[in-house]
Amino acid sequence: MLPQGNNDMPHLAQLLYMQTLKPYKMKHNINKITIVAALVLFTGTFTACNKVAQGDPGPTGATGATGNANVLSGQATVHSGDWIWDASYADNYINLEVDDITQDVLDNGTVSVFFADNSNGWIGMPYTDYPTTTTSYTYNFDAYYHGLTITLIYSDGSNIVPGSITFKIVSIGGAFRKAHTGTNWHNYNEVMALAQGQPTSAISIKTITK
Repeated sequence: MLPQGNNDMPHLAQLLYMQTLKPYKMKHNINKITIVAALVLFTGTFTACNKVAQGDPGPTGATGATGNANVLSGQATVHSGDWIWDASYADNYINLEVDDITQDVLDNGTVSVFFADNSNGWIGMPYTDYPTTTTSYTYNFDAYYHGLTITLIYSDGSNIVPGSITFKIVSIGGAFRKAHTGTNWHNYNEVMALAQGQPTSAISIKTITK
């Protein structure tokens, strides 16, 4: 049956247009679905590739020393050949490089020095001993910025030096010293109790003359 009049023409044209467009829309929708599916697959693959298997936790590390940063100690072993004889003062001396001795320690704090004695532990300095009834010798020290000089002098002017001997130098900050006025800074046990396990650093010997 042929179309009757002009009123049927728009319907026929619309029908033909829809039939023509339908395959395009279906193809277009299929392409969209394919793209979305591909994106989902790619995202899943990418995520899976980036997932790294987590291993077992490692062992717990050793607990470090807490210590007291206001009480710092250093140690040096001096051998007989390290001493320097000063004829003008009739004493032997040794210079030590001690970075812990700061200006605050000198102005407001204090420096405690001890030497190791095999039979009596750590002995505070200054220290005087009497090997005979007429002779004595004295260990003394002089602290200055980032350094310290230890002297050994005999009352009769003898040039005698010991064998290897270990010194420990403890630097106490100004504020900490004021907060512990009752401490005997010449007593090794009292001083090191305040250090609370602070590690002892190595001190180098400076071979310079007075």
